[in-house]
Amino acid sequence: MEDDEPLRVVRIDLHSRLPNTRLFPDVNVYLLIDSGEALLVDAGYGFQSSTSRIMNAIKRYHAEVSGIVITHGHVDHFSSAGRLRRRLDCTVMAHGEDASFIEEPASLLSSDPFFGHDAKTRALGYVALKLLAGLSPCTVDKRLKDGDEIRVGNAKLRVLHTPGHTKGHICLYEPERGLLFTGDHVISAGLSWILPTRGDVKEYVQSLKRLLKLRISLILPGHGRPLRNCRSVLLDRLARVSSRERSILRLLRKGPMDEDGLLKGLWYGGNPLNRLISRPVLRAYLKKLLDERRIAIIRAGNRTFYTLS
Repeated sequence: MEDDEPLRVVRIDLHSRLPNTRLFPDVNVYLLIDSGEALLVDAGYGFQSSTSRIMNAIKRYHAEVSGIVITHGHVDHFSSAGRLRRRLDCTVMAHGEDASFIEEPASLLSSDPFFGHDAKTRALGYVALKLLAGLSPCTVDKRLKDGDEIRVGNAKLRVLHTPGHTKGHICLYEPERGLLFTGDHVISAGLSWILPTRGDVKEYVQSLKRLLKLRISLILPGHGRPLRNCRSVLLDRLARVSSRERSILRLLRKGPMDEDGLLKGLWYGGNPLNRLISRPVLRAYLKKLLDERRIAIIRAGNRTFYTLS
């Protein structure tokens, strides 16, 4: 590879041990190469096959990888980082808000009611994530913050703190070419999955609006194909958030409803698995509407109902 070659971006598509699903979708890892230097954006699932696929790409392009940037602390984005860090002798970087979940993944399970409240359920969840996602911890060598600059050869990447999907989610922006690596903040189809314990719908919206101020020519998401017409994509995601909120409010105009009633009437239908996955997402939207005092809570015995304010 010539030292004066321009920035090259290689997308590496990795798979879970399940068919492409909402819980364990295919995930992108990006290999950035410029002037003889290289950087990985995310590390994917923690299987040996995932690591081998990434290493094969590195060897194919004769890349000298100096660092791995983790966009956020979810298992499908960091679980190969530890193995890659050892093999490449490189620096792992992530935002400080998510670093603890990368270094101690068990804390992810204990902090999120999606995995249950008791120790036995959380232990089973940990085993499931190891089996289905190759969950593996990794030392974070450098805590990133908003505005930090990461160099890859002659290319400069700006760290953008974009909370919403998680508290410590970051995007990477390369302004010269207008490239934006979005992790799970913007994915190729639909909206990011937001849980109320580690994510926040209001922050997600604010982060999307921040990205609208940038000159972006290509969005490189954590899941799915690269996206052009970037302003339209960002406006579409904002419109989808508003549409979900309107759907909740429209149902509540019929009268008070509990979570089960809302889930049945919303975009999830009657599928039990969809309800399991979507319940925490619904709670994140309800939290935003409650914080904005657009809805209120009514308690009847041990049941909780939501109503228009």
